[in-house]
Amino acid sequence: MTCLAFVGMAAAMGAVEIPWAPGYFVSRDGLVFSSRKRLPVQGLRLLKPGRHTLGYSRYGICVEGKTRSSFGHRLVADCFLEEQPGLPVVRHRNGNPRDNR
Repeated sequence: MTCLAFVGMAAAMGAVEIPWAPGYFVSRDGLVFSSRKRLPVQGLRLLKPGRHTLGYSRYGICVEGKTRSSFGHRLVADCFLEEQPGLPVVRHRNGNPRDNR
């Protein structure tokens, strides 16, 4: 799949830019995309998650030259849920740590 296909796929999924990470996008389904260019190919690239020891999806997000490790479910919450005062923890509705919806 080409990068241009990823742009269309991200738009179709309603992916939004991560507020604290310019150039990175997340969909409601927990897919994370990057528009960073390492090669002359332009467009979005689907990032592959690493796995935390408890099974959670973890992504390396590079901001200002430093890589920050972020959980997929936290990225979805940051972009699509309102902040709840006094509730700093994000949990999975179905209890499955691999399901970032």
